[in-house]
Amino acid sequence: MLIAAAGFTAAGAGIWCDGLRDERAVARTLAPLPRPNDTPFFRCADSFYWVSYAEDMITRGTFRARFTAMDNAPYGRANSGWASLNCWYLIALAKTWALATGASIQHALLPAALWSNPILYAVALAGILIFGLKNGNFPAAAAAIFVFGGTPRVHDDFAYALPGHHGWHDLACFALLVSLAAGIRKKNARRWFAAAGVAGAVAIWIGATQQAFGIAAAGIGALLGLIVRRGDEEQDFPPAEAWRVFGLTSGIVALFLYLLEYAPGPFAMRLEVNHPLYAIAFSLGGEFLCRAQRLLDTSTARSRNDWLFALACAAVLAVIAGAILFGPAEWHAMRQPFMQRFHHEIAEFQPMQRWYGASSWLIAGAPLSLVAIAFWRAFDSRLTMRQRTALLVCACPCLLAVALSFLQLRWLGIAGATAAALAAVLCADFKLRASEAKICEPAHFRYSLGFCFSLGLVACWLARHAAETPGEIRAQAIDRVATMDVAGVLRTQSNRARPIALFSNQKERQAWVDLAAGVRSVGSLYWDNPAGARDEAEFLASDDEAAAHRIAMRRGINFVVVRQNAASVVIYNYLWRGDRNAPQMRRTLAYRLAAPQPTPPAWLQLLPISTPAMSLEKIRIYRVL
Repeated sequence: MLIAAAGFTAAGAGIWCDGLRDERAVARTLAPLPRPNDTPFFRCADSFYWVSYAEDMITRGTFRARFTAMDNAPYGRANSGWASLNCWYLIALAKTWALATGASIQHALLPAALWSNPILYAVALAGILIFGLKNGNFPAAAAAIFVFGGTPRVHDDFAYALPGHHGWHDLACFALLVSLAAGIRKKNARRWFAAAGVAGAVAIWIGATQQAFGIAAAGIGALLGLIVRRGDEEQDFPPAEAWRVFGLTSGIVALFLYLLEYAPGPFAMRLEVNHPLYAIAFSLGGEFLCRAQRLLDTSTARSRNDWLFALACAAVLAVIAGAILFGPAEWHAMRQPFMQRFHHEIAEFQPMQRWYGASSWLIAGAPLSLVAIAFWRAFDSRLTMRQRTALLVCACPCLLAVALSFLQLRWLGIAGATAAALAAVLCADFKLRASEAKICEPAHFRYSLGFCFSLGLVACWLARHAAETPGEIRAQAIDRVATMDVAGVLRTQSNRARPIALFSNQKERQAWVDLAAGVRSVGSLYWDNPAGARDEAEFLASDDEAAAHRIAMRRGINFVVVRQNAASVVIYNYLWRGDRNAPQMRRTLAYRLAAPQPTPPAWLQLLPISTPAMSLEKIRIYRVL
């Protein structure tokens, strides 16, 4: 019980320190100032899009949002990248909020969205605890809560004022691994493997690119557990057909979710998101593990065709992986050079040490310590094949996620989720061996030492972030006042109901201005807006006034919003030309508009309107003549 309480406490402290505290302080600072409307300041550009999708679904009465007008103006674009699950959750929460407060659903959506992630976090932790109690495995549930609640990056995925899909990523990954481990360890394996299949399909639906790696690593862990055996040590391992149940269930559900999201079409070959190829890969992966278990386990019946089917499944899986990694560039955005450069400039695609420095090891240390314990335990001669395989199914994805976190920040939440699943399996293993009187006191001590080490890392992280940062709060307050001022200038200086503005590297400001003031924009941070991102980069990196003017006319751009920021000039030059040190950079439009002494072309007029906050943020607004 103390471990579970520590997990809940760490989760609450993480939510407080990683956003809620600063948001309350900023809100107090802004309280005396007039606001144009009640649109909150979410902490990520993604959040504004999620709220706009949910708002559109409520207004139109649809069950999915497959189009957005928030960028790629004046045309808008298809929304291909995000699953509707988070929108459904936001709408359900808004309806509940409306019932509790008496407000309309439209008015309840914004405050509900602010609290959506902490509420989901609390419900998930409570659900894990209740599930563990009902299934008679409280120690495993407590350990999962301890790690899930104590992993710092998971706090960001469930943070206040950050409605998004990353928390769903973590939950789907956790459910998949826990269900697989339970199926491997328990007698009634088929239903657990089926549950794992459903969780895996949902994980791919939420984010195929991230989740595919973890699912593949889980399969490698299962195969490793089947290979590392000691004689005829296990006679009651789950039947090989259980893997087939997992593959078929996940394939069928993934295909159903694909049709639910995209039918009646058009069905594009976009492998960044859920696609029938992933459903086929699921089915083949399950069949491969089924045949592999038959070949590796001498206690199971074999078929003459097992080798043939195993090799055929492996070959087709290799072809699918090749299509994703090396197929035509139009099949996957990350294979396009421009989009690769584009994603290098987005925070979640950058190495975690760039943002956290030495503190990265405080975040990665807890999952790595659990992986070390798991591998040490997995090769203990006293462990059964069930226990070994369950540990490796969770340890391999966790190790991979931690390693990938040093390449891209976005993997840290997945690392926390896999570590929580691994902790649950470790403690379930401890409980089982204790009941069989096979565990000795030194092993118990090593388990306790590992969890205490993890707790110490979490405590160090929270201690580093416990103090308020008045400088950051003041900076956020000034930035938000400047954002409101920009929205006011764009609205008052335009004679159009929905003016179009091009923002230079200010995507959160751009998203708030769009949602709050109805000002459309061109570029954004999303792979499914390649046309808008390219036109924005070409416009700002161009040293040809006529070419930039043609883009402005074709797009109907009314205003250009820039900051005196050298980094933005370098970024756009790199995006368009692939070079951060081009000698012609001073001739680009981005430099000419942001330079201390601006030299705009004749068709751009610098507006003389500038508020104190805009001056502090060094924001300039140009009108397109």
